[in-house]
Amino acid sequence: MFKSLQSLRYILIIMVFLGHFQYGYIENFNSGGTLAVSCFTVLSGFVLSLAYGKKVDSEDFSTWKFCLKFLKKVYPLHLLCTLYIILVNVEHMTWADYLEILPSLLLIQSWIPIETYYWGGNAVSWYLCNLLFAYAMFPTIQRFFNRLLDWKLTLFCVGLLTVFAVAIVFVPEDRVNDFIFINPLSRLVDFILGMAAYRMMAAYKPSDNKKVVNLIEFGCLAGAIATIAAYPHTCSKLRESAIHWPASMAIIMFLCAHEKHTQGFLSSILSKGGLYKLGNCTFEFFLIHFLIILTTVSLLNKHGISVSPLLLCVSLIVFTTAVSYVIHKLLSPKKH
Repeated sequence: MFKSLQSLRYILIIMVFLGHFQYGYIENFNSGGTLAVSCFTVLSGFVLSLAYGKKVDSEDFSTWKFCLKFLKKVYPLHLLCTLYIILVNVEHMTWADYLEILPSLLLIQSWIPIETYYWGGNAVSWYLCNLLFAYAMFPTIQRFFNRLLDWKLTLFCVGLLTVFAVAIVFVPEDRVNDFIFINPLSRLVDFILGMAAYRMMAAYKPSDNKKVVNLIEFGCLAGAIATIAAYPHTCSKLRESAIHWPASMAIIMFLCAHEKHTQGFLSSILSKGGLYKLGNCTFEFFLIHFLIILTTVSLLNKHGISVSPLLLCVSLIVFTTAVSYVIHKLLSPKKH
């Protein structure tokens, strides 16, 4: 894994945290959190193409084993988080509540366009359902991509985006979460664009001129900032999907390309600092951060304790990072 991309993963997970944190004068950073989720999905497609792009054509490649490897990585902690939610709320839970948690345990909740179901259990786990679907589809899509010339792949992506643009027209404004932000088919578009971004990166020839490289990298950063700034002023159907694609694809593609060539200022910082080590535990961070926020804020409110919102936010980020790192070390398969 490229160190700059690992560092980017940690930055993205902090943005997701800020998208869910709300206390005192600090409001949810929805625009940044939504960009981060989209970028995570694009990054997943990119990284899988990088690691398995040629392997999927091998006769001994198994889609079942490929998905099982993913489940072994995320499901034990997902199960523990769900059990924690049940234990904390057991006195108030009804049979209807248990029924709403069941799809989450089966990782099918995002296919049910009903809020109480796809938010059931650990609310953020809807993303695991989407990733599992993307992992299951990856080998087939990648084999298809491997047979396409670049111009045919370009036409395919244009066609895919056209179909997506037409489809979202028919989504009611009050069902955007159900059918665009949460739905696995919608999120698969993000994932496929990540795969396409890898193909573009493979054909890209980085400049040897460091000034040009810096200009490209800061241009990507400016694009991400502009996307975040435009979020509140964009229609809901686009701000939960397409608005994030250009910035996400560009940042991932150029950071990866520049790390092994002429590094710019941003790719140099992200690849040479120790931040990349924290990128290894982003799955753990993602699964526990919302529970930590809810539990902490609930306890503070219950006991009438008031603390500095900024101090609480920073403290919880540090605490969640530390716990995630420990969990990662405990649950990750040992390498022999």
